[in-house]
Amino acid sequence: MNYRLPTTYINKSVTPTPADASDIVTYTITYRNTSTTAHGYDYAFTDIMPAGVVYNPGSLTGSVAFSGTESDFFTGSGIIIDRLVPNSSS
Repeated sequence: MNYRLPTTYINKSVTPTPADASDIVTYTITYRNTSTTAHGYDYAFTDIMPAGVVYNPGSLTGSVAFSGTESDFFTGSGIIIDRLVPNSSS
């Protein structure tokens, strides 16, 4: 029996860099599945905001289907990315 596993990478970036205390910053989290054959399912993501950063409610968006709420993302239970097809990123 052969098993196909996804090959995933995660990157987090912030703009602008550097930022001053009153600046609005954008965090971008990109994940990739570089496998050419295996789908990835049920990825759980959480993030801890740095001290002094205030979240702008309603600004969490995704380019693929996910379940969970903004609160879930920042409090530890996480949001779940349902599926990432082979050779794609989001």
